[in-house]
Amino acid sequence: MSNGEFARINYYRGQMLTARDFQDQQEYHRGKQKLLLRRFPPGIIGGLVVTCQPKGSDPDDFEAFLIGEGLAVDPEGNEIVVPEAGLKVPIEEFKPEAPYLSLYYDESAELVGDDSCSSNQKNNRIREQVKHEWDSAPNMGLHITVALIQLKDIKDPGTSCDKYNDPMKPVVNVGDPPIRKNARVVDTDQITDGAITDRKIRIGAVTTEKLAQSAVTTDKILNEAVTDTKLANNAVTTNKLQNGAVNTDKLTNDSVSTDKIQNGAVTEDKLAPDAVTEARIADGAVTEHKLADDSVSTDKIQNGAVIEAKLDNNAVAREKIQNGAVNELKLDANSVIGAKIADGAVSALKLADDSVVTVKILNAAVTTDKLAPNAVIGTKIQNGAVTETKLASNAVSTDKIQGGAVNADKLANNAVVTDRILNGAVNADKIANQAVTSAKLKLIKTIYSGTLSPVDQNTNALPVTGPPPLSVSPNAILHVVPTNAGELSWSFSVKGGGADGRLFYSLKVVNTGSITVEYDVREILFN
Repeated sequence: MSNGEFARINYYRGQMLTARDFQDQQEYHRGKQKLLLRRFPPGIIGGLVVTCQPKGSDPDDFEAFLIGEGLAVDPEGNEIVVPEAGLKVPIEEFKPEAPYLSLYYDESAELVGDDSCSSNQKNNRIREQVKHEWDSAPNMGLHITVALIQLKDIKDPGTSCDKYNDPMKPVVNVGDPPIRKNARVVDTDQITDGAITDRKIRIGAVTTEKLAQSAVTTDKILNEAVTDTKLANNAVTTNKLQNGAVNTDKLTNDSVSTDKIQNGAVTEDKLAPDAVTEARIADGAVTEHKLADDSVSTDKIQNGAVIEAKLDNNAVAREKIQNGAVNELKLDANSVIGAKIADGAVSALKLADDSVVTVKILNAAVTTDKLAPNAVIGTKIQNGAVTETKLASNAVSTDKIQGGAVNADKLANNAVVTDRILNGAVNADKIANQAVTSAKLKLIKTIYSGTLSPVDQNTNALPVTGPPPLSVSPNAILHVVPTNAGELSWSFSVKGGGADGRLFYSLKVVNTGSITVEYDVREILFN
């Protein structure tokens, strides 16, 4: 090759070939290949992964950075090849001031075999080699940097692997020059702005493996460029979404469906105020298993939101109702019925004052079985509340009436009749002074009638002589009854008398008026 032009050997029969001809043939092919490789950016084609390898059991072994098998190309188009066994670089060579481990192409002449035809033997091979170098900056000259080596603690240089960061994941400071770990067909610095257009990229050519971290940023994506058909299944994961990136404006109607939401993905912290409205909750979507403990509180329930149709049987249990939560304003008319109240559920402590009124008690609802001992006391019974129609037969027995509880004010006219008084029930201890009057005693017959003339007031007694001695019934009493206007105070005595057993009486009457008083002497049944 001369003046940048390529010329290949033109072979013909009988041609004399010399060493120069074979060298030109090699240079032709090598030149073409290097020219082609120089058209692409230099760097690592593949492999050349650097690891830190501790010393093995071999006495000649040493702590080393091991550059794995791989291929790179330098800026002149030379191929840098690390063989399968890799290339070991002693750790003790490391110096913090030159932390970039690089490779470069080298060649040397050597003799291979024995040329018996010549007494003046020369090197007959050019060996292509790879060598390493420690640089202060990456990719210096014809060097290809494969790793940045850094100490875990710059104060402790050491010579063992546990004192170095992972060579393939170095802690690069902000502003440090980048290390080219993989050669790309076209690198960023070889592409002008706007050179890559939509029409120049083959469908499927851009894959995840071909995109550097953070290569796709918001300003590089056209509006509406990312659609459902362009996203693989599970392509959008939680760690790929920026906080706040998904909002209402970016979601189409029905784009978020149940099968697209992971269990537990929707939490209170991820919901904006009023994000969950009634129109956005499907019928039956809210179940007990989807509600956390205490998630439904009073301030989260709209007035009137909880109705009977929305409550399962036994959904409202005693332990789910806060003390004082159920009041009259929260209960519909007839909402509390017998079938909804457990036996013994209504106690005195659970009833407010005046909560039980007549209009709230069904006829015959209050029975003996539903009343505790001493539940009905005087202070709890309204005047006139207990009537005959409200009392069952034998409901009022002696052991249920307090001493002195029954008095005249509490008895209606004719309330006490003969068939309601037990034999022997009325005795002297049970009758107050003046309690029994003639008006309250049964009349048997009138045995004498007469007229009294006016007398001096309060002083004179008028002896009354009755008819012939009278005969009265046993255990009877006699009673003088005025029969016209005026007032009459009287006393009388009954005396035993005649041999025939008849009774005699004398009558003393004081007339306090000034008129004539008519009277009857009547026989009254006492017992």
